[in-house]
Formats: sequence, C-alpha cells, structure tokens
Amino acid sequence: MSNEGKGFLKELEKEIRKIFKKIEKTPFAISLGPILRNPNTEEVIVSIFNGDKHTQKITVSVADTTNCIPVEFQKEAYLCGKLITPPLPPFTIQNTKPQYNLQQNSENTPLTVGIPPSQLLIVHARATPPPPMVTNATYNVLVFTPTRNITISSAGVNQQGEPQEGNTVTMNQTEIARTILLDSFIGEIEF
Repeated sequence: MSNEGKGFLKELEKEIRKIFKKIEKTPFAISLGPILRNPNTEEVIVSIFNGDKHTQKITVSVADTTNCIPVEFQKEAYLCGKLITPPLPPFTIQNTKPQYNLQQNSENTPLTVGIPPSQLLIVHARATPPPPMVTNATYNVLVFTPTRNITISSAGVNQQGEPQEGNTVTMNQTEIARTILLDSFIGEIEF
C-alpha cells in the first residue's frame, strides 16, 4: 500500500476513534416495547442490573402507549431489596381493580436512580387510573443508560404477581442500533 493510502487510513482511523469516544458518552435509549398488554396485566415489573464497575445513573419510563400521547405509570422502586420511593397504593381485596390514591405519588414521571456496581433495581409500575382495556392496548418500557453493562427485563403481572403471557421481555430480545452499527463498522478496521 502506498504512503498516501496508509496516511488516509490513519486519518480515517483517528476520526473513527473520535466518533467512537463521543458515542460512548451518549446514553443508550433501550426500548423493550411497545408491548401488547395482556388483559390481565395489572402491573409492570422492570428489573435492571448494573454489571458495570461504577455506579450508573439510569432513567426508567413505563408508559401506556395505546394513544398518541404516552401516559407515564406510577412507580415504586427497590434498590438492593430496599424501597427507595413512596410505595404504590395496595390492591384491594373487595375489588379486582386496584384503588389508587391520586394524591400519593401522583406526579407520574420517569424515574432516575443511581445503581451501584453489581446491584439490582426493581421498578413496579401501574397506570393511574387503570386504562380501559381496548383492543391493541400497549405499553412501553424505556431505559436510558450510559453503559452497555446494564441488563434489563420486564414482565407484566396480574394482582397475584403471575407473569402474563406475551408481557415478558428481556434485553436480549431488543436491539441497540447505534452500538450494533458502530461495532460492526469498527470491527472491519484493525487498530
């Protein structure tokens, strides 16, 4: 290969490294949905494990996406088994539908939490009030994370905590487009 060709490849390699570093600092947006809601799904449970050696700040959104405007669910979160948010109102025994106290935890927004290394965050989410069951009702679980070393799974459960058919999704069933594209391109060039 000529010196001119080698120089071009070195410059290209330098530019690719710059792009890779910039992208590495950009948070991933991992979507597990839209998930078609089983009629018996009362609650969505999202598990997020930090496999990184540093504490990672993540943001979790669980929203009803049946209509054009997503409606965020109420959430309670457990970090390392300890409740770190106000609890969700309990289900009532007299009524098969959960009773919601709209004053408590009523600001339905995405939840941001720092997860220590090798620790698990579990988020329970419910719609407030429960959306009417319509054909093709969907919800979306969206997680923003700064690292690839986060593992995510989600399950829609009934009042008894039983996973509902079709409502369980694991991260290996999703694709992170920016990582796949960049890694496949970088893999073609030897550094």
